[in-house]
Amino acid sequence: MSDCTFVILGATGDLAKRKLMPALAKLIKDEKVKNYAIIGAANSDISDEQFQERFNNAVLGLDKDLFPLMRPRIFYQRIGFDDLESFNILGSKIAEIEKRFALSGNRIVYVAAPSLYYCPITQCLAMSKIVQRDQSGDAPWQRIVYEKPFGVDQQSARDINHCIATWFDENQIYRVDHYLTKELVSSIVLVRFTNIIFEPLWNSNYIDYVEIILSETLGLEGRGRYYDSYGVLRDVVQNHAMQLLSLIAMELPVKLSAEGIQDQKTEVLKNVRVEEGFLGQYEDYHNEPDVAPNSQTPTFSCLKMAVETPRWRGVPFYIKAGKKLDRKDTSIHIKFKNVDCTLKESCVYESDYLTIQIEPNATFSLQLNTKLPGTLYGVAPVQLTFNHDYVFRSATPESYEILLEQIMAGEQSVSVRFDEIEYAWAVIDSIKNMNLPLYNYKQLSSGPDELKDFARNNKMRWRV
Repeated sequence: MSDCTFVILGATGDLAKRKLMPALAKLIKDEKVKNYAIIGAANSDISDEQFQERFNNAVLGLDKDLFPLMRPRIFYQRIGFDDLESFNILGSKIAEIEKRFALSGNRIVYVAAPSLYYCPITQCLAMSKIVQRDQSGDAPWQRIVYEKPFGVDQQSARDINHCIATWFDENQIYRVDHYLTKELVSSIVLVRFTNIIFEPLWNSNYIDYVEIILSETLGLEGRGRYYDSYGVLRDVVQNHAMQLLSLIAMELPVKLSAEGIQDQKTEVLKNVRVEEGFLGQYEDYHNEPDVAPNSQTPTFSCLKMAVETPRWRGVPFYIKAGKKLDRKDTSIHIKFKNVDCTLKESCVYESDYLTIQIEPNATFSLQLNTKLPGTLYGVAPVQLTFNHDYVFRSATPESYEILLEQIMAGEQSVSVRFDEIEYAWAVIDSIKNMNLPLYNYKQLSSGPDELKDFARNNKMRWRV
């Protein structure tokens, strides 16, 4: 892998500490990048040495001999996210560090800052020449990464995209959703289109409904100010849930490439319509630090969506997402229709299910019916399960490690394209206009009691 200068804007924040620093250390430990510099930048007034100590604390336990080797290549610069003069100073520091370590000028600038700063940051990066538009010939590559959530609604996302396009080319831009780098998420397309037992059945003739579940046991974890302004719809439904839905519902791409997959996901998102649902908020949410006393921010959502394409007409997609629920579970459940009751002696049986569990365990599970032992015609469901980690018996890289490696390689499949984001926000905006009811639910429960009525009215059953 070629050399790279990593610049983290928002380097004193939670994302940098929990995800980016460990991912960078692992890439360096595994020699995925050999010549490098890491420059953190934020509004905090700290020294290089203080930032190095923060970095050290974030990577403790990875390799006791690694950080002393990294320390001389880790730096910090105070900036204002909308202050061009401070970006000019940062640019001079980057150039001096690159000269010192004989770096080529390949740069990744990771924007781990609130989206309201995305446009001023973009302008400052361009005007200070920290990132330059010219990517032709032998010029070093320079890329910008924007963390989700990208905007707060469709209009703000559209404004940010317009601002970015004014200064940079689309192939330099990475609007990331780290879910796209998780092994089973990135496997969905291949599982669908390379298995004859699935692809012919992947439509409304054979599928009854699809569930997408994003369930967390954790609460706000010190992120009250951020979460109270976003809530479950903006925090996970707009990005994670809609990306999973689009991968399940997309058509066969013309070419198995980033652009081909993005084209087909966009077609899905253009045709998503929300039919009904409700929202929830866990008890004592108002007592969380930095949450408004009378906040109506939802921490739970239950939604019924339709994908209005010929393949999926009439097939409901159910999304359940929330915090402080009874289990950690990110999974997709595809319920197939029952066969006609031709065996009259054995007409009581479960539907077939395909389950793709992303967290906590990476597994594919196919539920089929077989004979119940000890009976003549009894039928019982059995699970055929593929456990990713057990089968491959290798440490699967963390999602941010994969993300950074793929960005260095220029792989756009880990990026969400501008039109995908805008169509996904259109779905969320439509939910806001529905004025869905908001119910309370007990912490570490399955969600509001209204889930039972919702399931009964829709003749479905939530899978666990």
